Amino acid sequence: MHSPSLTHYPIQIYRDGEKRLRNPITKAHFKNLPEERVRLKTIEFLRHNLNWSLNRISAETGINLDHRDHKSRADIICYDNNFKPKVLVECKAEHISLDAAVALQISQYNTDVEADYLLITNGITDHWFDIKNSDQVLESIPFELNPFNGYDQWAYWSERGFCGSQMKVSLDEWILGELIQLYQTSVTPENIHYFSFDGAPAEFHLQGYYKVIPYSQKHRFAFAFCSTPNGGTRLNVVYNKEGKNKAILSVDLNLIQKSEPSNSLLYSDNGFSSIDLMPVFSEGFDYSIQDKLEELYNFILSQS
Repeated sequence: MHSPSLTHYPIQIYRDGEKRLRNPITKAHFKNLPEERVRLKTIEFLRHNLNWSLNRISAETGINLDHRDHKSRADIICYDNNFKPKVLVECKAEHISLDAAVALQISQYNTDVEADYLLITNGITDHWFDIKNSDQVLESIPFELNPFNGYDQWAYWSERGFCGSQMKVSLDEWILGELIQLYQTSVTPENIHYFSFDGAPAEFHLQGYYKVIPYSQKHRFAFAFCSTPNGGTRLNVVYNKEGKNKAILSVDLNLIQKSEPSNSLLYSDNGFSSIDLMPVFSEGFDYSIQDKLEELYNFILSQS
């Protein structure tokens, strides 16, 4: 048995203009790697859903194992109010199975840390262990959940690289609503994916977490918001037909706000082009992205 997955909590990513990850504890920047993203997501969960103070969380802490010549590092250690280790966390990339080898690894680390609880996670599946009770595998999180309620704040999403500087009130409200809909509503491992689009034009700023939304049996869309190095906000749309990406649309919402005609970039089999997406939003921002699937489908087909 295992506890509820961290996937059921918002998926976050700290980024700077170079799309690196920023650790909120150490303030250091890391390469944008799968294991680092899981570590940051776990810190987010500990910080917001368990109310664990960042002052009592350490990351990449050196530990000594007698039988090794080099120092190993613990991904995350959570301390109690007396700064005694309470939870030791081992983070793996999403594609890594949480098998006996991972459990053995964290057990060995804990011979030095001596935490009361162990957590192994790959961001999709989590396993908690109670060391005080003979390494008992827990069926639920051993701490009281206190869900964070600040997701309606622009600063929360901006700090994590999902949006840039604030714009008009009406557009800000629409973006916040869409962020909550995409990254909090019905989030599961099946519909949230991290896409990097290696080799795609840099102007698209495509790298990030996408929510996949079916349009029909053969057609799907994936949506994501991201900030840009100059403080802008982009909405990225991927159109997939029968398992193959057929078109990628990157919408500059700052240009949409200014009613600029060349506000979006489209990449398809026909190449790279600058287009105007305003016709899709001709009725304003009173409708969610999911309400616009048919219009987006027809628009992309007409432009591809």
